[in-house]
Amino acid sequence: MARVTEAFRIGPVRYGPAWGIPLMAALLLLLIAAPLPAQTGALIQKVEQGRINWLSGELQAVGEAEAQAQMWDEQVRQGVMRRQALMNGRRHLYTALKSVRINKSLTVRDLVTEDTVLREKLKGRVNNSVVLDRTVIPGERVRLRVEMKLWGSLSKMLIPDSVWYEKTSDVSSKDLDQEEMQPSAEMERHTGLIVDARGLNLEPSLVCRVYGPGERLLYGPGIVRPSIAIGRGMAGYMRDRGSALRSSRTGADPVILRAREKAASKGCEIRVSGEGSEALLSSPESIGFLRQGKVIILVGSGDGEEPTEYGLDQ
Repeated sequence: MARVTEAFRIGPVRYGPAWGIPLMAALLLLLIAAPLPAQTGALIQKVEQGRINWLSGELQAVGEAEAQAQMWDEQVRQGVMRRQALMNGRRHLYTALKSVRINKSLTVRDLVTEDTVLREKLKGRVNNSVVLDRTVIPGERVRLRVEMKLWGSLSKMLIPDSVWYEKTSDVSSKDLDQEEMQPSAEMERHTGLIVDARGLNLEPSLVCRVYGPGERLLYGPGIVRPSIAIGRGMAGYMRDRGSALRSSRTGADPVILRAREKAASKGCEIRVSGEGSEALLSSPESIGFLRQGKVIILVGSGDGEEPTEYGLDQ
């Protein structure tokens, strides 16, 4: 249920000094316009008229409407503003959704341009998006924030089925299934994978691939379970190592590698060194966490920052 905050109420209520009303209104608008929480270290990508939290999979947008001077009835005016703000918010949310990158060659905008059925389905989902909060300044404006979840059924609609049936590397399925059937208590067992790709101007996407030398696929479709990748994202995208190490996604003892270069100009396709590849795959029996999608990619702003060096024992 949406939370409604009123800057002041109409009726027999006593107000403070006149200057207090606009000040309170300004503070309320600042609160609702505040960015998504950054303390988690999640990558918050600003897209057209919205933003995406690439760790939680939350897609949000803001809608606003101002009072029409020709409407004298206050109740009618408030109702019109609320409807207009909701329409604007959901229109912005749909525009933001179209900006989501699926893989190196596809965005949601590409899909809806070619598939009218999918376009109508997505519009229907946007029209059922959740209103998180609403700020009402009677007689002036209404501002609200709407949200929809990128992971789950929406990802299932957006990621082409063919992605899950592509040819895998020699490592993936056989070794990972063996890990699940015959776990070795004596084997050193890591809990996740963190790849530092800061400074490479990497673009987050629904489909993520990590390669070693010779185009050897270390992580991606064919390795991670599709249900897990769809349900919570193939990878979580974050900004700093400290937050990633504290994240429950990769557990208490993740393998930490750095990306040497991008493997594609767009999307999340990266390549690690041969040394890093061997560090990850030296004991295939111990990397069942890849099947579970316990992967975080560190993404910087592309301002020239070089990837952080890590010793292979870190």
